[in-house]
Amino acid sequence: MKSDVVIIGGGMSGLATGALLSKQDKRVTLLEKGNTPGGRAYCYEEKGYTLNYGAHAMYIPESGPLAELMGRLGRTAPKNGYPAATRSYWVHGGRFASLGAKAHQVITTGLFSVGGRMAVAKVMLALRGEKVDR
Repeated sequence: MKSDVVIIGGGMSGLATGALLSKQDKRVTLLEKGNTPGGRAYCYEEKGYTLNYGAHAMYIPESGPLAELMGRLGRTAPKNGYPAATRSYWVHGGRFASLGAKAHQVITTGLFSVGGRMAVAKVMLALRGEKVDR
């Protein structure tokens, strides 16, 4: 098969680029070394829980990069919304636990050492007063 473009990597950027180019009638070949496309945008099961491998802009599909891409492709973005931080679990160094949504909840997580918990809590407290530009 002849291609106009060869894309190396089937993560979100590679898939988006391939979709946009093919919409412009380009013949695209996408090469991915992994078992499935999507890069870090996938979930897996562990200990009976569904875990998200990579945090990314997929949680704000109505206004983020996914919305823009889907609009350019003539499609509607899925309505996912933000994950509930109080119901989210993380895996770190073989440990599986809730991180929490507030600084005081981080102090009790089983994910980090005591020093690690204090460092994360300090960052969360520092970020609490910051304004977010949108």
